Amino acid sequence: MAVMELVEFSAMTTDLINNLTDDWNLTLTTLAPNRTLNYINVTSELPIEYAQPMYGYVMPFLLLITIVANTLIVVVLSKRHMRTPTNAVLMAMALSDMFTLLFPAPWLFYMYTFGNHYKPLTPVGACYAWAFMNEVIPALFHTASIWLTLALAVQRYIYVCHAPVARTWCTMPRVLKCVAWIAVLATLHQFPRFIDRVYEPLTISWRGQDAVTVCRERFAYWVEHWLSLDVYFTVYFGFRVIFVHMVPCICLVALNVLLFRA
Repeated sequence: MAVMELVEFSAMTTDLINNLTDDWNLTLTTLAPNRTLNYINVTSELPIEYAQPMYGYVMPFLLLITIVANTLIVVVLSKRHMRTPTNAVLMAMALSDMFTLLFPAPWLFYMYTFGNHYKPLTPVGACYAWAFMNEVIPALFHTASIWLTLALAVQRYIYVCHAPVARTWCTMPRVLKCVAWIAVLATLHQFPRFIDRVYEPLTISWRGQDAVTVCRERFAYWVEHWLSLDVYFTVYFGFRVIFVHMVPCICLVALNVLLFRA
């Protein structure tokens, strides 16, 4: 029970930060003298008077708690005598929660803790890393964590309400396959976000410097011409709202009600 409570606390901590950072719009418009240049400037993303204290000073403490808690969970549950189907799901949840915060952490430290948010991002590789590590990959692991939570609830329901079936359906090989499929589906869900934008080097004047290279962002050709921005983001966020948040939430409530009645 102590391990499961630690997992739930860690998940709550991860959700707190992830809800603040999830689905950031990284396409920022900074008006240059000709008022036509679009480039990445982190200061313009969020109100800096709130973002810097939250992500620069509060986040490191929450990150430390999450890393310690999830590391302890993984160490305990990875022991030979602790290898059970339930603990396999719990360990996967712990890793997903930890990676949700670990990937954006270096950028949050650099931008907000060390106060570099006002600087334009450069080179182009750094802009891709910022987008992937700060938005796409955390959303991937957060999605996996939510679906793993649902898998754990289904597993509990089977154990309690259909014990004979549990011997067939809740075996270690089946649970590991389920965890693997969740990882694959979460990756497929986020895959378009890895290729939906393109960053190009752009030279501008910035703070008295005449030749500063920044990252100009535009959407990929297939997003703008094969689909459209409206269709693409409607499908993406619609899927996310329904299958990542709404359906798992409804299923969790229903399963808990059934467990309570049992």
